[in-house]
Amino acid sequence: MRNIATGHEFPLPLRVYGQLGQWLLSGLAVWGRQRGTGSVRFYAADSVSGQSPPLATNPVFRKVLARRNHLVVWRDSNDLRAGDLLTGRTYILARHASGDASLTGPIVSGQRVIWTCWPSRGPVSIDGVDLASGQHFRVVTLPTNHYDPQFGPDKTILGRVVVWVQTRNPISSRRPNYTLMGRDVTSQRSFQLSAGPHHQGQPAVSGNRLVYVLDMSGPRRRSRSPVLERRLPADAAGADPI
Repeated sequence: MRNIATGHEFPLPLRVYGQLGQWLLSGLAVWGRQRGTGSVRFYAADSVSGQSPPLATNPVFRKVLARRNHLVVWRDSNDLRAGDLLTGRTYILARHASGDASLTGPIVSGQRVIWTCWPSRGPVSIDGVDLASGQHFRVVTLPTNHYDPQFGPDKTILGRVVVWVQTRNPISSRRPNYTLMGRDVTSQRSFQLSAGPHHQGQPAVSGNRLVYVLDMSGPRRRSRSPVLERRLPADAAGADPI
């Protein structure tokens, strides 16, 4: 972990038995440990002291996280499991109805979580859940061969807006034509944000702004990957979630 202001660096105990995952929340590096099938214990470290006590025994870190979203989500076999950093409670957040699909790449934003669903048969989809209501929702069902077959579609969420990358033509074709798509999960309205012959990925949303990386590398040009910005439609932009 590195403190950008001071330049101070210190190691975190990330390669330990039973490691669940690592997250950066409110300036704290957070990770979870689990021994066998037992309970999960969460730890945190800040960029000043580098100390990493259990969250349950550190009132300062708990106060910091209490002001923000303190839920973390990770993949557990084919399911998604969530953990409340303040209470230590963990539970199954999402499981495919038939049990024959893998749920990957969870992203938390405010009261919503999205992920990619890889069924053993049928198309890949981006799904989500509203934590406040418990209601699950489908963002998009992706045409076969119109997304990265190894990692799935790049995606992100901020509040009620989900953005993802897909291709207009099959990804194996000479001109797949990458497209950035968006969807307001409240109004159920979808919209196209950008399209072109070059790969567009790593989308990130803040307020009414979208930034993404445009990969223009090729055999006849120097490798270039500019970061571009676009504005979301006025009725789709939302405030940053807490």
